Amino acid sequence: MKGKILFLGILVFTAVTRLFLLNKIPPSINSSVYIWRLLSVFACLISTIVVYTLVKMNVRKKKIALLSSWIFVNLPWVFEQSRIISSPNLALTLVLLIMLLVLNTKYKLRVVFLLFIPVIFFVSYPKMWIFHASEFKFNYINFINNLFMLFSFDFLFFKNFTFWWGGVKEFGVMFTAFLPFFIVGIYEMINRQEFKLLLLIVFFGIFSALSPYFPESREFYLAVPIISFITALGIYCVTQKMKSVNRSILIFMIFLILYESAQFFHFYFIHYPQQIISNVSQIHESF
Repeated sequence: MKGKILFLGILVFTAVTRLFLLNKIPPSINSSVYIWRLLSVFACLISTIVVYTLVKMNVRKKKIALLSSWIFVNLPWVFEQSRIISSPNLALTLVLLIMLLVLNTKYKLRVVFLLFIPVIFFVSYPKMWIFHASEFKFNYINFINNLFMLFSFDFLFFKNFTFWWGGVKEFGVMFTAFLPFFIVGIYEMINRQEFKLLLLIVFFGIFSALSPYFPESREFYLAVPIISFITALGIYCVTQKMKSVNRSILIFMIFLILYESAQFFHFYFIHYPQQIISNVSQIHESF
């Protein structure tokens, strides 16, 4: 019962923070975008539910499932993408739903659902570079440079350089306070020899780095549920070990996360709209 109440609180928090001033922030250059932004909010809510369900099904620990969904909705990148017209956000929701169906069906149907994923991407994310790959040539120097940028601490924790007008650039994909937990989570997965999710993150990184639209491409956004789970696993492992250790360190880390969240909201709702307004002439698409 307690877990259900906590998860309901996460969903309420997600809805409130996404709907707050949705018609004004980001400043709209097209009055018709509001309905599409509502679709992004709805997609984020569905994604949160599916992330919780998938983790609970596979790990069978409610605490890790709750932590994964909580971290997912609090990631700066997820917050930003779920308040704008975002094809990657919609594509992520549909893919998560497909994965949920895959895990709850027999083998033959699983193959059918997995084969349906390219169709989902084509419909929900038509600007994905692979659907226009014939127009571009591979440049290995750019690819390597893009790959190092995507997996850099600068991008993950300090500065998001993708989709320039889509959000606060002063924050990375995650809050810096998540860094130690993310590292612990990776260590735990390697220690348990569970490499599938780590390899999947690498795959999304390579796929995104290949994009000729980089850094405006957002294919790496598909990896955020896995990043959320790894961080949640790290937090869970640390809290379990902290039972016999001074918890002041953990309390301090929680304080840092709350502080960064408050700072992010301040930047997003105060400074970010001013940046948009002062650069309207450079914006050529609605978001």
